Amino acid sequence: MGSGDLVGLQPPFFSSDRGDIDVHDSVQAMASSVEVYDLEGSEFFDSQGRRLVATADGYAVQLAVGDGAAEPQRLDLLLRSYFRMLEQTRPSFSERAKSAQDLAELVALRTELDRLPRRRCWQAPG
Repeated sequence: MGSGDLVGLQPPFFSSDRGDIDVHDSVQAMASSVEVYDLEGSEFFDSQGRRLVATADGYAVQLAVGDGAAEPQRLDLLLRSYFRMLEQTRPSFSERAKSAQDLAELVALRTELDRLPRRRCWQAPG
């Protein structure tokens, strides 16, 4: 992953693994959090919807800017689907996502959610 490959990307960065979306501060952090075995079915984007392509390098994941135009509508769709899945556990986030006017609002909302303390499986939703 050469630094020239990543010019123009805008943080935060998103990885989508079959509907579960994680947010990352850097491309390097995103690459190190993904296992080679999870690449199939995963998608990677910057905050503007620019797609990153993942390749396996042994057990490491390498990310580079994909060919083609940014796909903000794809990231928008993934984020809206993600927030719909949170209707029971994070209803306020789900409702706010429904009224989001654009991708920037959804990106900010997902980033805000990521900054909240993680719940343990035995804790009730709140």
